Amino acid sequence: MEEDLVNSVSGLTLLETQTAFSKSIVLNRGWNIKTLLQEKKQIISKNGMLEFYDKTVDISQIGGLKNLKKWIVDRQHCFSDEAKAYGLPTPKGFLTIGLPGCVLGDTKIKIKKISEVGKYDIFEE
Repeated sequence: MEEDLVNSVSGLTLLETQTAFSKSIVLNRGWNIKTLLQEKKQIISKNGMLEFYDKTVDISQIGGLKNLKKWIVDRQHCFSDEAKAYGLPTPKGFLTIGLPGCVLGDTKIKIKKISEVGKYDIFEE
């Protein structure tokens, strides 16, 4: 239980953590992981630079990102309890960047040129 509480607020500042724990106590009269994660999600979304995603989807439900998904599947043993016991740190997340408007070949969104002056239109197959 203690490890779950610590993991639910990891990455927050001390003040943000105190706020999240206080909110949990006030709303639930005790520790509540769901409340802590909801508070963390709200804190993260305030700055507008990061997004928080719950672990509610399976990797097969994610569109595109073929190379990233293959990398994760190939290295899934690195995220196991045995790897943790061996001393491998668990990744805290990942950052993807790209030029605005770039579309990967394996996504469902395609770009079609509609004129000679450089106008493009987005359509789904």
